[in-house]
Formats: sequence, C-alpha cells, structure tokens
Amino acid sequence: MSHNVTPKQARAVSALLTNRTIEDAATAAGVNARTLYRWLELDPFRAALHAAEAAAIGDALRALVGDMRANFEVMRAIRDGDESANVRLQAARALDAALLKWRIVMGRI
Repeated sequence: MSHNVTPKQARAVSALLTNRTIEDAATAAGVNARTLYRWLELDPFRAALHAAEAAAIGDALRALVGDMRANFEVMRAIRDGDESANVRLQAARALDAALLKWRIVMGRI
C-alpha cells in the first residue's frame, strides 16, 4: 500500500475491509474509533481505502467469473446429457439468460 499511510493506518484499511462497523475495524486495528473516523477524512487514507476496496472487488469478480465458467460447464453437461427433455430445456434457457445478462453487463448488446 503506497498511499503515504502509516503502518497502523494500513492495518486500519485492512480492518475496514473485514469488519462490519468502523468501531469493530478500529478495535481490530488497535486504534480508537475516533481516530479512525478522523483518518477517514484524510485524502491519503481514503485513497488507500479506495484502492484496497477496488482490489477486493476485482478479486471477487475474478472468483465469480471462475464460478460462472464452472456453472456454464454444468449447464452444458445437463443440456447435452441424458437428462429429461424438460431438464435439458431448462439448462439451455439458463445458458441463454446468463449469456444475455453478461452481454448487457459488458455493453455488447
């Protein structure tokens, strides 16, 4: 984390990503909640927090894409397998719906 934050502030940034409340994050980071609220007003601290949040969101999206690929493979196996026609039709529809949503999200439609 190279946003000109102290090691204690860096711990607070990490704690903010893993705790539900600012008070819990402050306790986890070993600082007073008032101190953490004050740090949240500082540009370098906010920049470090935003960068950490963006990285966490990127990690989550990559994991979701991996899960999505695995789910597509399952739906394809069902669609192409020996299951009943109704089950294969449901899998095909799920694939089509997922693809349509993905295209909309990616701005390709």
